[in-house]
Amino acid sequence: MICLRVLEVVSSFYPNVGGSETFTDELSTRLTEKFDVDCLILHSERPGSRSTQIRTGRVPTISVPPDIMLSTTPFGIEWLDLSKEVLSDFQPDLVHISLPLPGLADVVAWSAARRALPVLLTYHNDVLGWNLIQGMMPLTYNLSSGTITRLLAVRIVVDSTSYAQSSPWLARHRHKILAISPGISDDFLRPDAVPDYDSRPQDIIFVGRLEAGAGYKGLPVLLRALKMLTDKREAFSLTVVGGGSWHGKYEKLVADMQLGKEVTFAGGVPRSELISLLRQHKAFVMPSTSRAEGFGLALMEAQSQGLPVVASNIGGLPGAMVPGKTGFLVRPGDAAAVATGVADLLSDKDEWTRKSRAAADFGRAANWDNAARKYLDVFETILAEKTATKQPGSARNGTTRRSAK
Repeated sequence: MICLRVLEVVSSFYPNVGGSETFTDELSTRLTEKFDVDCLILHSERPGSRSTQIRTGRVPTISVPPDIMLSTTPFGIEWLDLSKEVLSDFQPDLVHISLPLPGLADVVAWSAARRALPVLLTYHNDVLGWNLIQGMMPLTYNLSSGTITRLLAVRIVVDSTSYAQSSPWLARHRHKILAISPGISDDFLRPDAVPDYDSRPQDIIFVGRLEAGAGYKGLPVLLRALKMLTDKREAFSLTVVGGGSWHGKYEKLVADMQLGKEVTFAGGVPRSELISLLRQHKAFVMPSTSRAEGFGLALMEAQSQGLPVVASNIGGLPGAMVPGKTGFLVRPGDAAAVATGVADLLSDKDEWTRKSRAAADFGRAANWDNAARKYLDVFETILAEKTATKQPGSARNGTTRRSAK
């Protein structure tokens, strides 16, 4: 029996910790350990490497460091030659690219197409800038190499159908788009009951990188909401989880808003500590302001620990919760709506309990084994189509998968 061989490509990987890094690690690990898929992870790095998460997967990786940074996007002058070398040495049947950032994804997609290797693109979010000047580079990318990469992909996977329907860059590709929701780590699926309202001493928790490229996470919106809340009540606590080059900037903003007693910066924390922190808080807020926010794995992780949520009605967030049942959706940038949502969650213990239970049920339904199985079905469909049309390339005829262990 011939084992399927897949090259997984992502712009950044551990020791950086974020949604795309977690996605690639969890998916490739499940494919390897459950279905005997031979995976290799090819990645670069973004600035501000962090080592707060210890990687436990056994999938081998190849790192191709960048030579320059275009805004927050890494780019390597020799990536084209390196990608050709990796493809030649590894001989994958298929290339799977995760696209949160341009650069490496586009280089490898072009190299794979030159070898007639099928490319599957997982499109986590639109590539966007965070202001008018920064927005010119993503626009240029989307009109040039981004267009080519989307055209080269034989299938495009999105985290939610609603995101694909609202993306201007995916409109012409809807005939080859399908949705597969990612899972969350098994660490979040512990079987014990989540803490009740009275067992959670803290109020609000926010999780996100504190750097320019993650400015869309909307922390200033949450701080304005917190100021509104504290003006009406004696105390509301907020814990900010995450690190980055903007840590000092946000600390100054907190001081300027006279919120120093209410806000605690926890920094970057390992997964085990994050779970503990989530279970100490009553509400999770994700006030994102841009379509750069994809599915929002952090939203699912928080709900799995019984936290009702307040999230912006933007990007992939509406598909990562059940509005009205596990929390509230608010207009992006609307601090008053965030404040109202938080106050509503925390003011009624019985209603909080109902939403907490619904959130835990919803969050824990996200299963990486199921997601990996769906991806494997897509891999096999793509290769079957390639064999049927007798396209040249290195994919092995008759490639089959082994049964799940």
